[in-house]
Amino acid sequence: MKPVKLSLLLLLLLSLSLRLSPQEQNDDIVFVRKIANIIRNSNSLLYNFHFLTKDIGARLSGSPAMYNSEQWVKYQMKKAGADSVWLQPCKVSHWERGGQDSVFLSFTDNDGKTIRRKTNTAALGRSIGSGEKGLRAGIIRIDSFEELDKPGIDVSGKIVFFNPRFRENENPIDEYSKLAKYRTNGAAFAAKHGAKGVIVRSLTNSIDTSPHTGVQYYEPDLPQIPAAAISTIDADFLDQLCNDGKQVEAEIYTHGRILPDTIGHNVIGEIRGSEYPSGYITIGAHLDSWDIGEGASDDGTGVVITLETLRVLKESGYRPKHTLRFVLFADEENGLKGANAYAEMAKERNEQHVFAIESDSGCFPPLSIGLVGLASESVQRLDSLSDLFKPYGGVTFINRGAADISPLNQAFKTPLAALWSDQLQYFRVHHSTNDTFENADVNSIKLGAIDTIIMLYLAEKYLLY
Repeated sequence: MKPVKLSLLLLLLLSLSLRLSPQEQNDDIVFVRKIANIIRNSNSLLYNFHFLTKDIGARLSGSPAMYNSEQWVKYQMKKAGADSVWLQPCKVSHWERGGQDSVFLSFTDNDGKTIRRKTNTAALGRSIGSGEKGLRAGIIRIDSFEELDKPGIDVSGKIVFFNPRFRENENPIDEYSKLAKYRTNGAAFAAKHGAKGVIVRSLTNSIDTSPHTGVQYYEPDLPQIPAAAISTIDADFLDQLCNDGKQVEAEIYTHGRILPDTIGHNVIGEIRGSEYPSGYITIGAHLDSWDIGEGASDDGTGVVITLETLRVLKESGYRPKHTLRFVLFADEENGLKGANAYAEMAKERNEQHVFAIESDSGCFPPLSIGLVGLASESVQRLDSLSDLFKPYGGVTFINRGAADISPLNQAFKTPLAALWSDQLQYFRVHHSTNDTFENADVNSIKLGAIDTIIMLYLAEKYLLY
Protein backbone atom coordinates (compact mmCIF):
# COMPACT_ATOMS: atom_id res chain seq x y z
CA MET A 1 0.00 0.00 0.00
CA LYS A 2 2.83 2.43 0.71
CA PRO A 3 3.99 2.76 -2.96
CA VAL A 4 0.41 3.50 -4.01
CA LYS A 5 0.03 6.20 -1.38
CA LEU A 6 3.37 7.72 -2.39
CA SER A 7 2.38 7.77 -6.08
CA LEU A 8 -0.89 9.48 -5.23
CA LEU A 9 0.99 12.04 -3.15
CA LEU A 10 3.41 12.75 -6.01
CA LEU A 11 0.53 13.19 -8.44
CA LEU A 12 -1.15 15.58 -6.02
CA LEU A 13 2.04 17.59 -5.60
CA LEU A 14 2.51 17.72 -9.38
CA SER A 15 -1.08 18.87 -9.84
CA LEU A 16 -0.61 21.63 -7.27
CA SER A 17 2.65 22.70 -8.91
CA LEU A 18 0.91 23.13 -12.27
CA ARG A 19 -1.72 25.47 -10.89
CA LEU A 20 -1.24 29.15 -11.58
CA SER A 21 -2.12 31.97 -9.28
CA PRO A 22 -4.98 34.24 -10.43
CA GLN A 23 -2.41 36.99 -11.05
CA GLU A 24 -0.29 34.70 -13.26
CA GLN A 25 -3.35 33.65 -15.23
CA ASN A 26 -4.39 37.25 -15.73
CA ASP A 27 -0.89 38.31 -16.79
CA ASP A 28 -0.80 35.53 -19.40
CA ILE A 29 -4.21 36.44 -20.81
CA VAL A 30 -3.34 40.15 -20.96
CA PHE A 31 -0.08 39.45 -22.82
CA VAL A 32 -1.67 37.08 -25.33
CA ARG A 33 -4.52 39.48 -26.06
CA LYS A 34 -2.03 42.27 -26.55
CA ILE A 35 0.04 40.45 -29.15
CA ALA A 36 -3.09 39.06 -30.85
CA ASN A 37 -4.50 42.57 -31.23
CA ILE A 38 -1.22 43.85 -32.68
CA ILE A 39 -1.23 41.09 -35.30
CA ARG A 40 -4.92 41.29 -36.14
CA ASN A 41 -4.93 45.08 -36.45
CA SER A 42 -1.93 45.22 -38.77
CA ASN A 43 -1.48 44.35 -42.45
CA SER A 44 2.28 43.95 -42.06
CA LEU A 45 2.14 40.16 -42.40
CA LEU A 46 -0.16 40.40 -45.42
CA TYR A 47 2.06 42.88 -47.24
CA ASN A 48 5.20 40.88 -46.47
CA PHE A 49 3.53 37.70 -47.71
CA HIS A 50 2.36 39.39 -50.92
CA PHE A 51 5.79 40.88 -51.63
CA LEU A 52 7.61 37.61 -50.95
CA THR A 53 5.34 35.53 -53.18
CA LYS A 54 4.46 38.02 -55.94
CA ASP A 55 7.42 40.38 -56.22
CA ILE A 56 10.18 37.91 -55.39
CA GLY A 57 8.32 34.71 -56.20
CA ALA A 58 9.73 31.19 -56.24
CA ARG A 59 13.10 31.00 -54.47
CA LEU A 60 14.86 27.99 -55.92
CA SER A 61 18.21 27.37 -54.26
CA GLY A 62 21.01 29.05 -56.22
CA SER A 63 18.66 31.27 -58.23
CA PRO A 64 18.68 35.10 -58.39
CA ALA A 65 15.38 35.08 -56.47
CA MET A 66 17.09 33.25 -53.62
CA TYR A 67 19.63 36.06 -53.25
CA ASN A 68 16.91 38.72 -53.59
CA SER A 69 14.94 37.09 -50.79
CA GLU A 70 17.98 36.98 -48.51
CA GLN A 71 18.53 40.73 -48.85
CA TRP A 72 14.82 41.47 -48.43
CA VAL A 73 14.58 39.39 -45.24
CA LYS A 74 17.73 41.02 -43.87
CA TYR A 75 16.15 44.45 -44.43
CA GLN A 76 12.85 43.39 -42.84
CA MET A 77 14.61 42.09 -39.73
CA LYS A 78 16.48 45.37 -39.29
CA LYS A 79 13.26 47.30 -39.88
CA ALA A 80 11.47 45.21 -37.24
CA GLY A 81 14.10 46.18 -34.64
CA ALA A 82 16.43 43.21 -34.29
CA ASP A 83 19.50 44.03 -32.19
CA SER A 84 21.71 42.52 -34.88
CA VAL A 85 21.21 40.90 -38.28
CA TRP A 86 23.71 38.94 -40.37
CA LEU A 87 24.04 36.48 -43.23
CA GLN A 88 25.64 33.12 -42.45
CA PRO A 89 27.27 31.67 -45.60
CA CYS A 90 26.71 28.01 -46.43
CA LYS A 91 26.93 25.75 -49.44
CA VAL A 92 23.64 25.24 -51.27
CA SER A 93 22.50 23.13 -54.19
CA HIS A 94 22.24 24.69 -57.64
CA TRP A 95 19.96 23.12 -60.23
CA GLU A 96 18.15 24.75 -63.14
CA ARG A 97 14.94 23.40 -64.68
CA GLY A 98 15.97 24.86 -68.02
CA GLY A 99 12.61 24.86 -69.79
CA GLN A 100 9.09 23.48 -69.98
CA ASP A 101 8.91 19.80 -69.06
CA SER A 102 6.53 17.42 -70.78
CA VAL A 103 5.57 13.75 -70.95
CA PHE A 104 3.48 12.24 -73.74
CA LEU A 105 1.76 8.85 -73.54
CA SER A 106 1.17 6.85 -76.72
CA PHE A 107 -1.09 3.77 -76.97
CA THR A 108 -3.60 2.10 -79.26
CA ASP A 109 -7.28 2.45 -78.36
CA ASN A 110 -9.92 -0.26 -78.75
CA ASP A 111 -10.61 0.84 -82.34
CA GLY A 112 -6.99 0.40 -83.33
CA LYS A 113 -6.32 4.14 -83.40
CA THR A 114 -3.01 5.45 -82.05
CA ILE A 115 -3.52 8.02 -79.31
CA ARG A 116 -0.82 10.46 -78.17
CA ARG A 117 -1.81 12.19 -74.94
CA LYS A 118 0.04 15.05 -73.26
CA THR A 119 0.26 14.93 -69.46
CA ASN A 120 0.68 17.64 -66.83
CA THR A 121 4.35 17.27 -65.95
CA ALA A 122 7.17 18.72 -63.87
CA ALA A 123 10.69 17.34 -63.77
CA LEU A 124 11.81 16.36 -60.30
CA GLY A 125 14.45 18.49 -58.65
CA ARG A 126 18.01 17.71 -59.74
CA SER A 127 16.77 15.64 -62.69
CA ILE A 128 19.01 15.70 -65.71
CA GLY A 129 17.70 16.75 -69.09
CA SER A 130 16.50 14.21 -71.63
CA GLY A 131 18.27 15.91 -74.53
CA GLU A 132 16.57 17.83 -77.32
CA LYS A 133 15.20 14.68 -78.93
CA GLY A 134 13.73 13.50 -75.64
CA LEU A 135 13.57 9.97 -74.28
CA ARG A 136 11.12 7.47 -75.80
CA ALA A 137 10.58 4.00 -74.39
CA GLY A 138 7.94 1.57 -73.25
CA ILE A 139 6.43 1.98 -69.81
CA ILE A 140 6.41 -0.66 -67.12
CA ARG A 141 4.41 -0.06 -63.95
CA ILE A 142 6.18 -1.01 -60.74
CA ASP A 143 4.33 -0.97 -57.43
CA SER A 144 7.29 -1.09 -55.04
CA PHE A 145 11.05 -1.26 -54.80
CA GLU A 146 10.64 -4.84 -53.60
CA GLU A 147 8.91 -5.72 -56.87
CA LEU A 148 11.88 -4.38 -58.84
CA ASP A 149 14.15 -6.80 -56.98
CA LYS A 150 12.04 -9.86 -57.83
CA PRO A 151 13.44 -12.41 -60.30
CA GLY A 152 11.86 -12.11 -63.73
CA ILE A 153 11.18 -8.38 -63.53
CA ASP A 154 13.06 -6.77 -66.41
CA VAL A 155 12.97 -2.98 -66.77
CA SER A 156 16.07 -2.68 -68.96
CA GLY A 157 15.61 0.08 -71.52
CA LYS A 158 12.16 0.92 -70.10
CA ILE A 159 10.59 3.91 -68.37
CA VAL A 160 9.48 2.88 -64.89
CA PHE A 161 6.16 4.24 -63.63
CA PHE A 162 5.83 4.48 -59.84
CA ASN A 163 2.27 5.16 -58.67
CA PRO A 164 2.46 5.87 -54.89
CA ARG A 165 -1.11 6.60 -53.81
CA PHE A 166 -2.16 8.32 -50.57
CA ARG A 167 -4.63 6.16 -48.67
CA GLU A 168 -7.92 7.79 -47.76
CA ASN A 169 -8.66 8.57 -44.11
CA GLU A 170 -4.98 8.40 -43.20
CA ASN A 171 -2.82 11.25 -41.91
CA PRO A 172 -1.40 12.89 -45.07
CA ILE A 173 1.97 13.69 -43.49
CA ASP A 174 2.38 10.02 -42.53
CA GLU A 175 1.44 8.95 -46.05
CA TYR A 176 3.88 11.45 -47.55
CA SER A 177 6.68 10.27 -45.26
CA LYS A 178 6.04 6.66 -46.23
CA LEU A 179 5.77 7.23 -50.00
CA ALA A 180 8.35 9.98 -50.60
CA LYS A 181 11.05 7.37 -51.28
CA TYR A 182 9.58 6.74 -54.73
CA ARG A 183 10.19 10.37 -55.61
CA THR A 184 13.52 10.86 -53.84
CA ASN A 185 15.15 7.50 -54.70
CA GLY A 186 13.03 6.11 -57.53
CA ALA A 187 15.33 7.20 -60.35
CA ALA A 188 18.42 5.75 -58.70
CA PHE A 189 16.67 2.49 -57.86
CA ALA A 190 15.28 2.13 -61.38
CA ALA A 191 18.65 3.00 -62.96
CA LYS A 192 20.25 0.24 -60.89
CA HIS A 193 17.99 -2.21 -62.76
CA GLY A 194 18.68 -0.74 -66.21
CA ALA A 195 15.74 1.64 -66.65
CA LYS A 196 16.17 4.66 -68.92
CA GLY A 197 13.74 7.02 -67.19
CA VAL A 198 11.22 7.36 -64.36
CA ILE A 199 7.70 8.78 -64.12
CA VAL A 200 6.28 9.24 -60.61
CA ARG A 201 2.74 9.95 -59.50
CA SER A 202 2.63 13.35 -57.77
CA LEU A 203 2.76 13.04 -53.98
CA THR A 204 -0.58 14.56 -53.02
CA ASN A 205 -3.91 13.50 -51.57
CA SER A 206 -5.71 15.53 -54.24
CA ILE A 207 -6.94 14.28 -57.61
CA ASP A 208 -6.20 17.16 -59.98
CA THR A 209 -4.17 18.27 -62.98
CA SER A 210 -1.26 19.90 -61.11
CA PRO A 211 2.12 18.17 -61.06
CA HIS A 212 4.02 18.22 -57.76
CA THR A 213 7.80 18.39 -57.89
CA GLY A 214 10.41 17.77 -55.19
CA VAL A 215 13.98 16.66 -54.77
CA GLN A 216 15.33 13.37 -56.08
CA TYR A 217 18.82 11.97 -55.57
CA TYR A 218 21.11 10.06 -57.90
CA GLU A 219 23.65 7.50 -56.72
CA PRO A 220 27.30 8.29 -57.58
CA ASP A 221 28.03 4.93 -59.25
CA LEU A 222 24.76 4.59 -61.18
CA PRO A 223 23.53 6.19 -64.43
CA GLN A 224 21.60 9.44 -64.11
CA ILE A 225 18.24 9.13 -65.85
CA PRO A 226 15.44 11.70 -66.42
CA ALA A 227 12.81 11.77 -63.65
CA ALA A 228 9.45 13.53 -63.86
CA ALA A 229 6.24 13.77 -61.88
CA ILE A 230 2.84 13.71 -63.55
CA SER A 231 -0.45 14.90 -62.07
CA THR A 232 -2.69 12.45 -60.23
CA ILE A 233 -5.32 12.72 -62.98
CA ASP A 234 -2.72 11.61 -65.52
CA ALA A 235 -1.33 8.96 -63.17
CA ASP A 236 -4.79 7.44 -62.76
CA PHE A 237 -5.23 7.45 -66.54
CA LEU A 238 -1.88 5.69 -67.04
CA ASP A 239 -2.65 3.27 -64.24
CA GLN A 240 -5.90 2.27 -65.96
CA LEU A 241 -4.10 1.75 -69.26
CA CYS A 242 -1.77 -0.65 -67.44
CA ASN A 243 -4.73 -2.41 -65.83
CA ASP A 244 -6.29 -2.83 -69.28
CA GLY A 245 -3.13 -4.47 -70.57
CA LYS A 246 -2.28 -1.68 -72.99
CA GLN A 247 1.24 -1.34 -74.32
CA VAL A 248 2.14 2.26 -73.52
CA GLU A 249 5.11 4.25 -74.71
CA ALA A 250 6.19 7.50 -73.13
CA GLU A 251 8.17 10.45 -74.42
CA ILE A 252 9.96 12.43 -71.72
CA TYR A 253 11.28 15.92 -72.39
CA THR A 254 13.23 17.50 -69.53
CA HIS A 255 15.91 20.20 -69.63
CA GLY A 256 17.48 20.19 -66.16
CA ARG A 257 21.10 20.98 -65.41
CA ILE A 258 22.89 20.06 -62.18
CA LEU A 259 25.42 22.81 -61.48
CA PRO A 260 28.17 22.86 -58.83
CA ASP A 261 27.05 23.82 -55.34
CA THR A 262 27.14 27.56 -54.74
CA ILE A 263 27.06 29.84 -51.70
CA GLY A 264 23.78 30.83 -50.11
CA HIS A 265 22.99 32.25 -46.69
CA ASN A 266 20.99 31.69 -43.56
CA VAL A 267 19.52 35.07 -42.57
CA ILE A 268 19.76 35.53 -38.79
CA GLY A 269 18.29 38.26 -36.62
CA GLU A 270 18.85 38.43 -32.88
CA ILE A 271 17.27 39.97 -29.79
CA ARG A 272 19.57 39.72 -26.77
CA GLY A 273 18.21 38.07 -23.65
CA SER A 274 17.78 40.08 -20.46
CA GLU A 275 18.55 37.28 -17.96
CA TYR A 276 20.18 34.40 -19.85
CA PRO A 277 21.84 35.96 -22.91
CA SER A 278 24.00 32.88 -23.50
CA GLY A 279 20.91 30.64 -23.76
CA TYR A 280 19.49 30.64 -27.29
CA ILE A 281 15.96 30.11 -28.54
CA THR A 282 15.63 29.70 -32.31
CA ILE A 283 12.45 30.74 -34.13
CA GLY A 284 12.60 29.89 -37.79
CA ALA A 285 11.49 28.60 -41.18
CA HIS A 286 13.13 27.93 -44.53
CA LEU A 287 13.52 30.65 -47.12
CA ASP A 288 13.98 28.56 -50.27
CA SER A 289 11.19 27.00 -52.32
CA TRP A 290 10.56 25.01 -55.47
CA ASP A 291 10.24 26.90 -58.70
CA ILE A 292 6.90 25.92 -60.25
CA GLY A 293 4.76 27.86 -57.78
CA GLU A 294 5.38 30.93 -55.63
CA GLY A 295 6.64 29.26 -52.46
CA ALA A 296 3.63 30.57 -50.55
CA SER A 297 2.56 27.66 -48.38
CA ASP A 298 6.02 26.03 -48.47
CA ASP A 299 7.44 27.98 -46.81
CA GLY A 300 6.57 31.63 -47.38
CA THR A 301 4.12 31.12 -44.54
CA GLY A 302 6.90 30.26 -42.10
CA VAL A 303 9.02 33.15 -43.36
CA VAL A 304 6.37 35.78 -42.64
CA ILE A 305 5.42 34.15 -39.31
CA THR A 306 9.07 34.42 -38.26
CA LEU A 307 9.26 38.07 -39.35
CA GLU A 308 5.94 38.85 -37.68
CA THR A 309 7.06 37.24 -34.43
CA LEU A 310 10.13 39.48 -34.38
CA ARG A 311 8.13 42.61 -35.24
CA VAL A 312 5.37 41.99 -32.70
CA LEU A 313 7.68 41.10 -29.82
CA LYS A 314 9.55 44.38 -30.34
CA GLU A 315 6.37 46.43 -30.74
CA SER A 316 4.77 44.87 -27.66
CA GLY A 317 7.77 45.73 -25.49
CA TYR A 318 8.40 42.08 -24.62
CA ARG A 319 11.82 41.55 -23.01
CA PRO A 320 12.95 37.97 -23.59
CA LYS A 321 14.86 36.25 -20.83
CA HIS A 322 16.88 34.25 -23.37
CA THR A 323 18.52 35.45 -26.56
CA LEU A 324 16.10 34.97 -29.45
CA ARG A 325 17.45 33.96 -32.85
CA PHE A 326 15.14 34.47 -35.84
CA VAL A 327 16.54 32.24 -38.58
CA LEU A 328 15.46 31.90 -42.21
CA PHE A 329 17.25 28.76 -43.33
CA ALA A 330 18.80 28.20 -46.75
CA ASP A 331 18.20 25.19 -48.99
CA GLU A 332 15.87 23.04 -46.91
CA GLU A 333 14.40 21.46 -50.02
CA ASN A 334 17.67 19.81 -51.06
CA GLY A 335 18.66 18.32 -47.74
CA LEU A 336 18.75 20.85 -44.88
CA LYS A 337 22.01 22.46 -45.93
CA GLY A 338 21.29 25.73 -44.12
CA ALA A 339 19.99 23.95 -41.01
CA ASN A 340 23.08 21.77 -40.78
CA ALA A 341 25.35 24.80 -41.24
CA TYR A 342 23.52 26.61 -38.43
CA ALA A 343 23.91 23.65 -36.04
CA GLU A 344 27.59 23.33 -36.98
CA MET A 345 28.13 27.02 -36.20
CA ALA A 346 26.45 26.55 -32.83
CA LYS A 347 28.68 23.58 -32.04
CA GLU A 348 31.85 25.43 -33.05
CA ARG A 349 30.88 28.34 -30.79
CA ASN A 350 29.91 25.99 -27.96
CA GLU A 351 26.52 27.73 -27.73
CA GLN A 352 23.71 26.68 -25.42
CA HIS A 353 20.50 26.10 -27.39
CA VAL A 354 17.64 25.67 -24.96
CA PHE A 355 14.59 25.67 -27.27
CA ALA A 356 13.60 25.94 -30.94
CA ILE A 357 10.33 26.65 -32.76
CA GLU A 358 9.64 26.16 -36.47
CA SER A 359 6.80 26.75 -38.91
CA ASP A 360 6.93 24.68 -42.11
CA SER A 361 3.51 23.12 -42.55
CA GLY A 362 1.49 25.49 -44.71
CA CYS A 363 -0.83 28.44 -44.81
CA PHE A 364 -3.95 26.77 -43.44
CA PRO A 365 -5.67 26.69 -40.01
CA PRO A 366 -3.19 25.75 -37.26
CA LEU A 367 -4.31 22.52 -35.62
CA SER A 368 -1.44 21.34 -33.45
CA ILE A 369 2.01 21.99 -32.09
CA GLY A 370 4.46 19.15 -32.37
CA LEU A 371 6.80 18.62 -29.43
CA VAL A 372 10.10 16.73 -29.30
CA GLY A 373 12.51 16.41 -26.40
CA LEU A 374 10.40 18.01 -23.69
CA ALA A 375 10.22 16.34 -20.30
CA SER A 376 6.85 14.79 -19.46
CA GLU A 377 6.39 17.38 -16.71
CA SER A 378 6.79 20.17 -19.28
CA VAL A 379 4.24 18.57 -21.60
CA GLN A 380 1.80 18.33 -18.69
CA ARG A 381 2.50 21.96 -17.89
CA LEU A 382 1.68 22.93 -21.46
CA ASP A 383 -1.53 20.91 -21.38
CA SER A 384 -2.58 22.83 -18.28
CA LEU A 385 -1.97 26.10 -20.16
CA SER A 386 -3.62 25.10 -23.44
CA ASP A 387 -6.66 27.33 -22.87
CA LEU A 388 -4.50 30.29 -23.94
CA PHE A 389 -4.50 28.88 -27.49
CA LYS A 390 -8.26 28.30 -27.74
CA PRO A 391 -9.24 31.68 -29.21
CA TYR A 392 -6.43 31.37 -31.79
CA GLY A 393 -6.92 27.96 -33.36
CA GLY A 394 -7.16 25.81 -30.26
CA VAL A 395 -4.08 23.71 -30.96
CA THR A 396 -3.42 20.32 -29.44
CA PHE A 397 0.02 18.95 -28.61
CA ILE A 398 1.39 16.01 -30.57
CA ASN A 399 4.67 14.10 -30.82
CA ARG A 400 6.17 15.43 -34.05
CA GLY A 401 9.18 17.58 -34.90
CA ALA A 402 10.22 19.70 -37.86
CA ALA A 403 13.05 19.57 -40.39
CA ASP A 404 15.25 22.67 -40.02
CA ILE A 405 15.45 22.62 -36.22
CA SER A 406 16.05 18.87 -36.00
CA PRO A 407 19.88 19.26 -36.24
CA LEU A 408 19.74 21.30 -33.01
CA ASN A 409 18.01 18.43 -31.27
CA GLN A 410 20.56 15.99 -32.65
CA ALA A 411 23.52 18.17 -31.62
CA PHE A 412 22.32 19.55 -28.28
CA LYS A 413 19.17 17.58 -27.36
CA THR A 414 17.40 20.92 -27.77
CA PRO A 415 13.64 20.63 -27.11
CA LEU A 416 11.63 21.45 -30.24
CA ALA A 417 8.18 22.81 -31.05
CA ALA A 418 6.69 22.81 -34.55
CA LEU A 419 3.53 24.53 -35.72
CA TRP A 420 1.34 22.18 -37.78
CA SER A 421 -1.54 23.37 -39.94
CA ASP A 422 -4.29 21.39 -41.68
CA GLN A 423 -2.34 18.78 -43.67
CA LEU A 424 -5.36 17.71 -45.73
CA GLN A 425 -5.22 21.10 -47.39
CA TYR A 426 -1.43 21.42 -47.30
CA PHE A 427 -0.66 18.50 -49.60
CA ARG A 428 -3.07 19.77 -52.23
CA VAL A 429 -0.68 22.65 -52.95
CA HIS A 430 2.64 21.22 -51.74
CA HIS A 431 5.49 21.64 -54.31
CA SER A 432 2.99 22.43 -57.05
CA THR A 433 1.78 25.16 -59.38
CA ASN A 434 -1.04 25.68 -56.86
CA ASP A 435 1.35 26.96 -54.18
CA THR A 436 0.46 30.62 -54.70
CA PHE A 437 -0.61 33.69 -52.76
CA GLU A 438 -4.19 33.28 -54.01
CA ASN A 439 -4.49 29.80 -52.48
CA ALA A 440 -3.27 30.90 -49.05
CA ASP A 441 -5.43 31.71 -46.02
CA VAL A 442 -3.82 34.85 -44.59
CA ASN A 443 -6.05 34.88 -41.51
CA SER A 444 -4.83 31.37 -40.69
CA ILE A 445 -1.24 32.55 -41.10
CA LYS A 446 -1.96 35.29 -38.57
CA LEU A 447 -3.28 32.66 -36.17
CA GLY A 448 -0.07 30.73 -36.71
CA ALA A 449 1.95 33.81 -35.75
CA ILE A 450 -0.11 34.26 -32.58
CA ASP A 451 0.31 30.59 -31.64
CA THR A 452 4.07 30.81 -32.26
CA ILE A 453 4.40 33.74 -29.87
CA ILE A 454 2.24 32.02 -27.25
CA MET A 455 4.46 28.94 -27.46
CA LEU A 456 7.60 31.07 -27.11
CA TYR A 457 6.11 32.98 -24.17
CA LEU A 458 5.10 29.80 -22.32
CA ALA A 459 8.48 28.20 -22.91
CA GLU A 460 10.29 31.19 -21.49
CA LYS A 461 8.00 31.64 -18.52
CA TYR A 462 7.16 28.08 -17.47
CA LEU A 463 9.39 25.49 -19.17
CA LEU A 464 12.96 26.79 -19.28
CA TYR A 465 14.04 26.92 -15.67
